[in-house]
Amino acid sequence: VTSISGAKCWSALLCNKNCDHHLIGQTLQAFYSVLWTYRKETSLQTASFGIKGSIHRSLFQLGLLCQAYDFDMGLSPQSAITVSAPSSVSSGFATPPRRSLSPVGDYADLLPVEFGGGDLVPGHVNEQILSMYMHYLSDGCAQGGKYLARAIAGLGCLFVRRPKYMLRTGPHELISRSLTSSDADVRRVILSTLCRILQEEESKIEEAHRIAVSNRQTANFAAQVYGDQDAESSIASAVIQVHQSKFRELLLDSDANVRYSCVNLILTLLRQGLMNPLPFIVPLEVLVSDDDTTTSRLAYRAVMTIAEKAPHHVSGKFIDALSASFDFKVKYFSSTVAVTDESALDDSYTGFLSIFSRLYVSAIQPSNRFTHKFLDASLGIFRPLLHLIEKGSKPTAFSSSLSPSRYQDGA
Repeated sequence: VTSISGAKCWSALLCNKNCDHHLIGQTLQAFYSVLWTYRKETSLQTASFGIKGSIHRSLFQLGLLCQAYDFDMGLSPQSAITVSAPSSVSSGFATPPRRSLSPVGDYADLLPVEFGGGDLVPGHVNEQILSMYMHYLSDGCAQGGKYLARAIAGLGCLFVRRPKYMLRTGPHELISRSLTSSDADVRRVILSTLCRILQEEESKIEEAHRIAVSNRQTANFAAQVYGDQDAESSIASAVIQVHQSKFRELLLDSDANVRYSCVNLILTLLRQGLMNPLPFIVPLEVLVSDDDTTTSRLAYRAVMTIAEKAPHHVSGKFIDALSASFDFKVKYFSSTVAVTDESALDDSYTGFLSIFSRLYVSAIQPSNRFTHKFLDASLGIFRPLLHLIEKGSKPTAFSSSLSPSRYQDGA
């Protein structure tokens, strides 16, 4: 948190044309040099505590600084809109002899990690840092453990600066692997990263709109920024659309932090209109009764966001959500006991909110039509049971027809 706040302060200071840009370049070079020095290490088991700490810090700080300041353009995010670029910017980098730009290694669309000989080259800074991250994640010491999650978080900051990097072969494969990782922390970090990319693009568009309204002289520039951000948002959306089915699975992940991060991502996508909400209605309705109240409330907001435009879809999936909710509780909480009064949920209560509480009251009860359809569908579940009883079958034989998995095919 301290590092992120410090980077934001530095970014704000660099909006001033009289600010010395040299220091931030030197800082970036220092972090890059640490990773350059230990780039050939595949394990840090025998490394000293100081070396481990330096690598751990550098893996995140390198990307964080790239998010705060565009080292290839000499402008911060805010100054790219509010001020003109200085005629010459002291980068703080030593400029080595120019080297071959021909990429090598497993990924043909990346610079070789040896490019620059340990020094950041003006005009190629972001590309060099991308290559260094991919090296550590593919061949270096960040292939597992806490360094993996830290490197992904840092690389995510670089993606905020350059969303188009996500379309490269290496980063694209990394996102896929991270979403299916057995490490819950890695799954959480990649979901948070994708969400942050979308939120940052949204903030830039809002800032451009504010400037266009307040100052007509910069309207043309703001229009250009609109176009740039629309293109970058489209890139992020394209990457995210590929993984929609995985996001749907992660909504019901066994880890509470992963579920929260995924709901936050889905809510952001819904707000920006970047995805089809229908496949996500059932898992979101299930999470309204999550035992984590923060996730539960966020999921409720997401469902209500969908209900604003498609209330019939939200109410129509309620029966399926009931079945899926039962399965979810038994699988992860070993209990189906719930409360219907949200005020009963406090720090001392370890249960969860019933799906029949605020969700039913908000999405079903206000409409007589929706209420009648829900009751009719509920009765429809048990009508075949009467037929089985008439034939002399035991009621338990009907249990399979209530399987929660039924919603997966019909969603």
